Formats: sequence, C-alpha cells, structure tokens
Amino acid sequence: MEAIESVLDQSFRSFELIVVDDGSTDGTEAAVAQFDDHIRYERREHRGVAAARNVGLHLARGHVLAFIDSDNLWLRDHLDVVVAALRARPQALLASTCEGFITAGRMNAGDAVVSDPLPRLLAANFVGSPSCVATRRRALEAIGGFDEELEVAEDADAWLRLAVRGPFAFVRRRTAVLRQAADSLLLRGRREGLYLEAWERIAARMPAELRAARRHHLVDRARGSVHFAAALRALAEHDDPALRRELGAACRLFPELSGEPGLVSGRLRVNLPGSNVPFERLRHLATAAVAWPEPASDTATVLRLSAAGAALRLGRAATAVGLVAGLPPGAALSLGRRALPLARSALARRRSRRRIRA
Repeated sequence: MEAIESVLDQSFRSFELIVVDDGSTDGTEAAVAQFDDHIRYERREHRGVAAARNVGLHLARGHVLAFIDSDNLWLRDHLDVVVAALRARPQALLASTCEGFITAGRMNAGDAVVSDPLPRLLAANFVGSPSCVATRRRALEAIGGFDEELEVAEDADAWLRLAVRGPFAFVRRRTAVLRQAADSLLLRGRREGLYLEAWERIAARMPAELRAARRHHLVDRARGSVHFAAALRALAEHDDPALRRELGAACRLFPELSGEPGLVSGRLRVNLPGSNVPFERLRHLATAAVAWPEPASDTATVLRLSAAGAALRLGRAATAVGLVAGLPPGAALSLGRRALPLARSALARRRSRRRIRA
C-alpha cells in the first residue's frame, strides 16, 4: 500500500498504474481494492518476477515503462526525472537514477549522462534497482521482455540485452527509497545460490548476442565473463585449481576485471551462496584475492584489504596480517590515491538500502 501511495503522489500525472499480483497470499487484492480506479489490478498464477514484469509490459499503453517493487517507494519527483531524462537524451534506451544501487544526489534530469554500459555491465549489474529504472517500451519489447526462465537477476539480464542495442542515461539523483523485507527474493537468492545459477545462464548467451549485433570487439569480454562465472562456481565449490584456471582465462579475455574492484567484489557478495555468513564471506574474499592472476591490480588489492577487514571483524588478527603482508610493494599506496571514491560509494550503497519487516 505504501508503494502504491508513493506512485499516486507523483508530481508527473500522465501515467497508468498496473499492479501485477503474482499469485500472492498476503491480501494484496483486498489492499488494492481500497484505492480508486487509477489502478489496473491483474492477478495471475504464480510464475515469478520476470513473468509478472512481462504482464505489465504487455498491458502498458505508455511509451515509457517505470518499475516499482512492492517493498520500495518512489519520491514525488521520480517519474518527472526519468521521463525528462529520456526526453533530453533521445538516443538512450534506459534511464536510471541509482547507478551502482546508490540512491543519492541532486543532479538535474536535463544533465543526464549518456554512456555505453558495455563492457562494464558484462562484469556486474551496476545499472541499479528496477525501482529506479525506466525504459522505452519499444526497446524492451524488441528484446522480448524479461527472461521468464530466470528466477532472479531478470533485471540484470534485460539491461544487458538492452545495452547491446544502445546507450543508457544516468541521473545521479535520489528519487526512490530502496527497502528490503526479511523474506525478500534478494536475500533468498543470495542464500540459496540462485544468483550464481542465473549469472551462468546470462553470461553463456552474451557472446552470441554481441556477434548478432555485430559488436565483435566485445565478444572476447563476453567470453571472459563466462570464465568469470565459472570461477565463481569453482570458488563456491572449493575447487581452487579450477578457480585459478578460470580467473586466468577471465582476466586474459576481459582485462578490465582487474581494474573494477567494486564490480568484482559486488559479484562475490551477491552471487556466492553463503556470502551473508561472515566466515564464508571471509573465505570467498581471501581465496579470490590470493588466486587473482594479477596480484598488483586494483581488484586483487581491494580483495585482500576487504578480506583483512573481514578477518579483523572476526577476531582473526593473524589472518589479517598475513593478507596485508601478501600485498605487492606499492600496491596499497597506488590504490590509496584512488580509494576515497570507492569507499564513499560502498558506504553510500550500504546506506541506500533500508530494511523493513516482512
């Protein structure tokens, strides 16, 4: 009900609100009935979030689609901002106000930055939460909507397939409140390893997608992403030889991975089952840091320092000292000159997501 109220309170008034109930048992239909006729309510048999989003896509009449999940809120100017950004940047297929999942900033929509999200998007989803994103309907229809075979990460997959076809517009502006219920799909997906399975599927088809779009210069990066997904699988299964082999292939084909510590650590945080368990999180970071094929790179350095911090929090001082001692000479100093923006981004991302009760 709070999510619906935040939509009905938008300063931009030319919209239709479609509520897709994916077979819920929490009284959604009765709650929606309390609102007026501005809402189109569609209840369907439970088929998952991707199918629910596709129902909305097929029912929508507008040229722009904006998404809001039921645990999140829009601030009053959200629709004004994303619509203005797409109008100001007609070449953009998508507009996001929470790049890097950070809901902060006061940027004007007319100053939206247009960029090609590839190849970075092949490493990890930095576009942001669907509740901060708006797409052009025709662009989303052109890629066939969301992949209903994916239980999670259907948004990351759709953003990738859109990115093959055109640039995105980013507005650093706080227009939404991201909240997290205790029984959220995000938490369950991380706990059960659903994101790793999804990313393996997504990565596997990207080389062919890029060849079909004649973006041949990115095919090797996409192949590197496949090896990176295989490395994560090896890390989850405690297969250190396979981890080293797959990371070596990933960094050889996709060299940008060694310069994107935020995206790599984010992939470790979300994709690996048990990453919410402190000791397992330490193992993931430490093992990946030691196995990283370019020890002096920013990614290897950040992974080691993050692992050392995790070890200290668990009272394992000796482990932390060993990890820091393994840093190549000058690596930490070199990273330190650029570390403040990374630290600020991590802190802002953590503050951006609020937890709510189920």
